[in-house]
Amino acid sequence: MCGFFAIYKKKGNVAPADIAQAKECTELLNHRGPNDTNFFADDYVVLGFKRLSIQDLTENARQPFSSEGQSSVLVFNGEIYNFKSLKRALKILVKHLFLHLTQKFCIKLW
Repeated sequence: MCGFFAIYKKKGNVAPADIAQAKECTELLNHRGPNDTNFFADDYVVLGFKRLSIQDLTENARQPFSSEGQSSVLVFNGEIYNFKSLKRALKILVKHLFLHLTQKFCIKLW
């Protein structure tokens, strides 16, 4: 199972010492995930992650995950066992929503 470590600074004053501390603490989690180590830091938070690669062995599963522009960052410890059925259901839902949203959008443009 993977492991992660976080430091949160409410006032937004993450310092280089905080990043160094997060790296040291994350290394203490090596027994939780020896396959990869990665970090994220901004003014408010430092995240450290140790990965145990089981399902997705590609770089796509490398954490911390971030949205475009890094407005949201996530570390996740666990396994979604029914991810294949969820993925199929989501594809169907997205196709349905896209069809209806496209029609409504075209009407509004007119």
